[in-house]
Order: sequence, then C-alpha cells, then structure tokens
Amino acid sequence: MEEKLEQGITLIVDRYSYSGVAFSAAKKIPGLTVEWCAAPEVGLPKPDAVLFMTLTPEQAEARGGFGAERYETTERQATVRELFASLHDPAYWRTIDAGRSVNKVAADVTLTAWNTIASAQNKPLEELWSSDSDLPSTPSSMKPPLTTETAESR
Repeated sequence: MEEKLEQGITLIVDRYSYSGVAFSAAKKIPGLTVEWCAAPEVGLPKPDAVLFMTLTPEQAEARGGFGAERYETTERQATVRELFASLHDPAYWRTIDAGRSVNKVAADVTLTAWNTIASAQNKPLEELWSSDSDLPSTPSSMKPPLTTETAESR
C-alpha cells in the first residue's frame, strides 16, 4: 500500500482496520478487547478519510437479506455500532446517512472522495495508531465488571 501511495496512486479500501477491530471485539470473547484487536494494526498507513455509513437498526432489518450472515443479528449489530462509535475520530471520519436514496448516498460518497483526494495531495503518510499507547480502548459499557475475584487476581 505504501509503495502505491508514494507513487501517487489513490487507494480506496473497503473495510480497513476499523471493521476488523469492531467485528472481532464484538464477539465478546474474554481477552478479545478493542486494544488486543487493534494491536496488529499499529503502524499501518492511516486513512485520509473513513466513510462511515449509518443506518438505523430498523432500516438495516428492512433491507433484503438481513440476518443471512452470522453478524447480522440485532444484538450483534448494536454491539458493532457501539464499537465503531468508540473508534470514530471526527478529524477524518465522515458519517454518511445510508438510509437515504442510492443517488443521494452516491453523491455524498463521490463528493467526499474527491475532496479527500484533493486535500491529500502531497500530504505525508501518517500511521494508524503509531504505538501501543495510541491504541483505542474498549468502551467502558463493554468491560466486564470487576468482582472481588478478578480484582484479587490482578
């Protein structure tokens, strides 16, 4: 990726690091925290923009095929939505309401892409989470409560 970017080639990447972090942490497996899921991503090129498509749960369920994938349950999607919200960085995340018409969504995506390409010209590459201290953290609402047993074992 870095080689292509250094050659001036524009890359549009679907489901970059954030998706893997959110969907992995949403499994709620002990130890599979946001920090742990994000750690392998340290040092990857930071995107110039993240286009985050939003839908209400009702809109998602009304679309054809909802529930066909194992991650498409109302509960899992709520967890993933909360995790994405914790990863959201307003400095470069652009939220697009995907509940509108295809033409309106496409117009927003196109405008955002062109504006991002224009603003990224001659901009140095940045790193996504440059060190472990930069890693995002698990939202407090998703952390297991500390019990006497877990506090003593630390």
